[in-house]
Order: sequence, then C-alpha cells, then structure tokens
Amino acid sequence: MRRFLTALMIIGMLLVGWLIAPPAHAVWYHYEISIYSDTGFSTAAGGYTSLVSGVTYKVLADDTNTAATIYSDEGITAKTNPITTTVFAVDDKIDFYYDVATADIIIVDTAGGYTTYLDDATPYTRTSIIDEKPGILHHGCIWWAGTTTVDGTSTDTGIDFDIGTLIHNVMVELINPASTSQLLCVGIETGDTSGDHDGFINDMILSIDSCWINPMRVGISSAGTDDFIINATAGTPLGVLLGWIAEGTTSSANIDTGLLVTWPYLVNSNGQSLGYSVSSGTGATTDGYIHYFFTRMKWLDRSPQIYP
Repeated sequence: MRRFLTALMIIGMLLVGWLIAPPAHAVWYHYEISIYSDTGFSTAAGGYTSLVSGVTYKVLADDTNTAATIYSDEGITAKTNPITTTVFAVDDKIDFYYDVATADIIIVDTAGGYTTYLDDATPYTRTSIIDEKPGILHHGCIWWAGTTTVDGTSTDTGIDFDIGTLIHNVMVELINPASTSQLLCVGIETGDTSGDHDGFINDMILSIDSCWINPMRVGISSAGTDDFIINATAGTPLGVLLGWIAEGTTSSANIDTGLLVTWPYLVNSNGQSLGYSVSSGTGATTDGYIHYFFTRMKWLDRSPQIYP
C-alpha cells in the first residue's frame, strides 16, 4: 500500500510539473496548395489546367507587406521566399511550413503574367485558380528590389507576356523608399524584340513616402503625401511605350499647359519580358511591387500586325 501511495504521489508530482511547465515547442503548419489556370475553356479531361511549372509565389505575414519566414520542413531547413519557378517545378505546387495558421500569398504564372492573391490562406486551403481568360482586363503583380541593379542593366522579373497582350498601364507600389534619389525604370527587357528597358516607366523617383505611383496621372507634386505622384523633377515618368507629352510642358509651375497622350502597348511578338532597373547608386533597401494592367486578346493563328 505504501509503495502504491508513493508511486501515486510521484505520478501526481510529474503531472503537476507538466501542467505548470509544458514542453516548449513551436507548432508548424504545412501549406500544400495546387494551382490551376482558368482560360475559359475546359481541358480535354474537363475542368481547369493544372500548373506544375512556371509559377512563382511570395508568402506574406498575414495582413502585412513583410515576407514570412518559411521552411521546407518543421523549422529546420529555411525556404527562400519568394519561391522561384525552379523550386515550384520541383514541388509541383505551393509547399511550405510556417509557424502561423494564416498567411497571404501572391501567386504569379510567369507565362503571361497572370496573378492571383490568397488572402488569409490556411493549411486547409488546398487549391487556387488563376483567372487567365482572354478578352477581359487582368491585374498582374510582381515584386522588385533595388539592391543590385544599375541604370541600363535591366533585371528580368520572369514575366513573359503572351503575344497579343494589350498593356494598358503600369504602376508602382513603393514599400520601402530609398535613402537617396534613386530612379526606377520599368519596361520590356532590352535584349527582347521591341525591347525598351524604360518603355513603361522612365526614371521614377524612389526617395518619397511609401505609396502607389501612377505615371499616367496628369498632375505634378514633389510631396510624398499624395496617393498618386508624378516625378516632379523629371517631368513625367511615363515611358514611350505607353505615351508621351505631345504638347506643352508639365512642370510644377504650369501643370495645366501640358497634354499627356497615352495609349496601350501591344505585345506583337513572343518572348517580350517585363524588366526593371534602378539608377543613381546601388545597395539601397528600396523595394515594392510592379502592378500591370493588361488584356489578352485572342488571335487566330496569326501574329498581330501594327499599322500607322
């Protein structure tokens, strides 16, 4: 009886100790999400097209612009974030471990630049469908960082536009401004057909407050408090592939005398890639997102022709 009471006491002490100081360990959540594209037509087998390559994605801490710290396993092997198309092709899907039960995920099909955004994804989110239907307006998004590029040296975002794509506008979401007056250019990669590395955005100032920047807005401000800002020192950062100043000038002194003519850019050959460059110094922490708005037109076995 005494032995029984002693054993019972020991068990009780161990139980109390476990309740007071439970073992410290992180809870890891496994995210596995299959990606499909909706082109408006069913596959031969019916349904959507499974994407097992050509996809890149970025995992963000829930409701923030901060890249999440993710792993290939339960907290041992770190996984580079954003995830490249090379890694995705090996995984065949979105696949990572994270110690938080919700996350935001930006998913991009680089073949065409189609994008979808998962808000509050969880480990129970199993599929995601990217809308890639022709004939409608799409909003694409890709991240950029000004840490390694210099003027004239364009960095390929990996986005390859489809032939027959009509690009209506390109905007920049600036997350971390530069400490100096660095300039951002966005365009078609120089080595590609019709390449123009600043054809969409030409020398946009990055040393302003975090904001959205729309180069098509006819209006000029040197302040960093507006939601939409035109580069006040260099006129307008709108590139020649999307428009130009046709008459008069647009300066901070006479913003009403200039006429800003804009037009969409037609991708008329395969292999035209979206790129960017940063000038006036390197090593800055400035970064953000490039947003592009486009319509994929349907072409019947012919290349689009451009006539004057």
